[in-house]
Amino acid sequence: MLPIVKHPYENGHIMYRVLVVEDDAFQRVLLRNVFDSYERFAVSETDDKAEAKALCGDASFDAIITDRNMPAMDGQEFIRWILRGARPLPSVIVLVSANPTEEDKLFVREASSKIPVDMTILLWDKTNGYIHLVRTVYDLLDKQANTLVHVSLDDNHTDITERTRIDASKTVVGVKKFYTT
Repeated sequence: MLPIVKHPYENGHIMYRVLVVEDDAFQRVLLRNVFDSYERFAVSETDDKAEAKALCGDASFDAIITDRNMPAMDGQEFIRWILRGARPLPSVIVLVSANPTEEDKLFVREASSKIPVDMTILLWDKTNGYIHLVRTVYDLLDKQANTLVHVSLDDNHTDITERTRIDASKTVVGVKKFYTT
């Protein structure tokens, strides 16, 4: 059974916890302002991967947004570190780059193949804009907040991942089962 993570509430709404790791002050403030405009995010920010690691050790985040090109440790290395040791894992990780490379795309594809079914890793091109990025993160987190995930084994020792979608009134609106051998 997955651990239940309690979210802070404000004005009757879930406040999703987000960590923004970006060394460029202008980009960091811009991204924070877009998150703040939704009034559904509690945002922590840093320009340093060492501080980001410390923040991950002190708190759990629903989403982590990290720049690809940073001094000392790039975004890919930071994501590898998160996947190796951060608990609980964030639901969404976004690697942001002004110039995504084929290496970035391959990295995200490979990392995505090794994560739990209820987690998402995205590569985001900064030229697509932060408003769309924040909306995408919100949609992913909101969908997951309304999804109960149960993983079990059937009689043939096949993993069954059941995702039960619930609406705001806690009424079941759909069930999907995924079978893997």
